[in-house]
Amino acid sequence: MKSIPKLNGIDSPFIIAIGLLLLVGLVILQSASGPVSNDKYGYIYYELVNQLVKGVLPGIAIFFLFAYIKFNLFRKFAIFGWIVAIALNIMALFPPFGVTVNGAARWLDIGFFRIQPAEILKLSIILCLAVIFTQLGKKINNWWAVLMVSFIIGLGAIILVEFQTSLSNGIILLAISLSILFQSKINLRFIVILAIIATILVGFALSNEEFRGKRVNTWLSPEQATPDERMQIENNLIAVGSGGLTGVGLGESRQKFFYLPEASTDSIFAVFAEETGFIGSVLLITLFIFIIARILWLHSKISDEFSRYILIGTVTWIALQTLLNIATTIQLAPVTGVTLPFISAGGSSTIVFCALFGIIANISKYRQ
Repeated sequence: MKSIPKLNGIDSPFIIAIGLLLLVGLVILQSASGPVSNDKYGYIYYELVNQLVKGVLPGIAIFFLFAYIKFNLFRKFAIFGWIVAIALNIMALFPPFGVTVNGAARWLDIGFFRIQPAEILKLSIILCLAVIFTQLGKKINNWWAVLMVSFIIGLGAIILVEFQTSLSNGIILLAISLSILFQSKINLRFIVILAIIATILVGFALSNEEFRGKRVNTWLSPEQATPDERMQIENNLIAVGSGGLTGVGLGESRQKFFYLPEASTDSIFAVFAEETGFIGSVLLITLFIFIIARILWLHSKISDEFSRYILIGTVTWIALQTLLNIATTIQLAPVTGVTLPFISAGGSSTIVFCALFGIIANISKYRQ
């Protein structure tokens, strides 16, 4: 990338869109989390303050750090970063560092802060595969190279799906990997084989755990599910439907008062739709689409292969995670537990997305 001249600094529309998304997220998070924060901690701003201190503020610092450090450092430490991410995800499975929440061992407790290492793994797989495909080029078309790539992708997916019982994160990781594979110089027959294997593994994961089957059945036939099983789906739809065209007003959601499970995380879009209505929902979705379109625009303006892999992996991640969250809210997909980027509560998710967007901002300085 040293041969590519810098132009006008970081892409301004991208920065403005990210800042606006972060601001919208804080506003709706405060509204969605207020009742639970007051009930648990006696302070309605607890979740907001927690998000600021453990997510937004360190995230902004990391964003600017990643936006301005030498870009080649990402290339240099990509594989090491993947090794660290795998180690963190394994640590999350065992005490004293691993913490089990709602039966899932997905959290790592480091004392003053609790992180979800799956988010770090998704970022690291993008950088790791980008380095490998950039270095190998057409040499990727042999079974040894394909086996190495399969191991890198498969190890992370197995940890997430089988041991952390996080099928949704596993699917996102596989989708990110496949999108990078499609852009690489790998032969199509290898991609087809890997896609078939991934599909079989996802099918096995769905049938191997009873709770996953129940979620799918509840989604397909809610009338046959128990009241507890369909509670989240029903209250999501009530919240979205109650919003109408213009919403009931910011802070005026009724469903957030202990009707919606996980109102500040999984179901935060339902609260947003209730308070801002169809118009607000469309505007928020449009903002996500603009960010995705801007990254694709950067993709067309960048000639560096390593950067292009990062950009396509990022688009897949943001688009799929956003789609899954919104789709589960309006019953177009079974409940997954996937959060809405920059909107849902979650310090580690916010920090990782800030890091990711910082890398994108760094790449944008080299657009042609």
